[in-house]
Amino acid sequence: MIIEYHIIDGVPTIQFKNDENLSRYFVHLWKKDDRYEKNTQRLAVSGWISGAGYNCKINTPGIYYGIYFDANKNKYVTGECEVTWESLLNNNLAKSIKNNSMNEYKSSLVLEKLSIVGTDYFVDFLINNYGVKNKRLNLYFNDYEFMKVANAISSMYFFNNKIEKPRLISNEVGHAGYLFSRTFEHRVYDSRVQCDKNDYVLNIEGMPNSIKDKFESNDARILNFDSLLQEAFVEKYLVDQLNSIKNKTIYIKFPVLKDVKNPSEIEKNRSNITIGKVRSEVKNNILPESLSRFNDDGDYAKNVMEGWRLDTTGDYDKMVDRELKYSNISDGYRVIPDNGKKLINGKGSFYFFGNSVMFGVGSDDAHTIPAYFAKKTNYSSKMRANFSMNDFVRGVSLMKGIDFKDDDVVVFGGHVVLSERQQKSIDMYIDMTDEFSRPHDYGEIFTDMTHMNKVGYEIIADALIHSIDNLHN
Repeated sequence: MIIEYHIIDGVPTIQFKNDENLSRYFVHLWKKDDRYEKNTQRLAVSGWISGAGYNCKINTPGIYYGIYFDANKNKYVTGECEVTWESLLNNNLAKSIKNNSMNEYKSSLVLEKLSIVGTDYFVDFLINNYGVKNKRLNLYFNDYEFMKVANAISSMYFFNNKIEKPRLISNEVGHAGYLFSRTFEHRVYDSRVQCDKNDYVLNIEGMPNSIKDKFESNDARILNFDSLLQEAFVEKYLVDQLNSIKNKTIYIKFPVLKDVKNPSEIEKNRSNITIGKVRSEVKNNILPESLSRFNDDGDYAKNVMEGWRLDTTGDYDKMVDRELKYSNISDGYRVIPDNGKKLINGKGSFYFFGNSVMFGVGSDDAHTIPAYFAKKTNYSSKMRANFSMNDFVRGVSLMKGIDFKDDDVVVFGGHVVLSERQQKSIDMYIDMTDEFSRPHDYGEIFTDMTHMNKVGYEIIADALIHSIDNLHN
């Protein structure tokens, strides 16, 4: 079964073609969003049909693909068919619609993130960390869609009385209406408005350098909204959570290959390769240099790069148990084969939380960060990493379900960079990026843009071991 894009009688259409001559089948049409391919949507279901093919009308761009079933209900997936705005419309109109669509999508993501952080929390964050209360706050945007974000922030002054009414600034003079009450309607000033040392300008979107330079020449301070919102998000859902427990906390910033200085040619190539691609290659016995350097019995690379399944039925996600030769999960967590016996002050253990690097993708059970740490220090170590990827929220959720003893120490690992101020609020912050910059004698370490082999994990474990002496002083 193949799919193709055609204009039929003036109507954009995806055609399923029954090139296999199936006597009976049914098809599902799916689309990946042209703005973000991880957003997928099922658009049509045919029911049982026969014949040469099936047509589905469409009206939006994206990457289309089909899932189909034969008479025995065997499931198959077609290839992909990309439809662009340009193929739907004339070029000029397509460009305009595409830009508007992208801005609408971006603003909806920003509003979603702002709602998750909470507007009150965000305003308090600006007041407590950037001194906004003592300055006039200005909100700059350059597109109607981002006016919605400015409205969401500026309207909160009415309820909490924490900041003065912000000024909305754009290249266009306009009026920002509000759906629920005229109280929240705001005049939009054009970019000729004066800003000086008493002004903070929050650049929500699209500030040209010429306007930025003009504001800064009068000593106004420009703040990047995206960066501040991300910092507030990290603050609320990671830093605040780590600080909410009474235990000592360590945050390890894992290296990202693109940030490593003086990379080898192999590392330059690996910096653009995802874990998914490596897994596919390993299944076909194509090994990255960081794994082929070890004597592989045929199972090692496949085991240590194995994916995972999550049990999401409980209060928090845990991994489904598995038994492999080199990579095992028991009771929802990666196994530490040679755990330590020593307790902190006779009572506490080290708890390890974080993403797939802390889990040890690319290494066997005995050579993950927690396993190295336990063996070298003889401290009791609890592996609680659960594949939270760049999403640390899953790891934090797991942490909140544990009743820690007073002497337990929490070690959290991830790729999220904490601000200087956030680093100081954690008992210990360890940035591993420079440890992997060349020149060094470790050989090839990275399997992809973020994951490592057992050599890399030992380097991180050794840095942690070196640091914990200072933690107890």
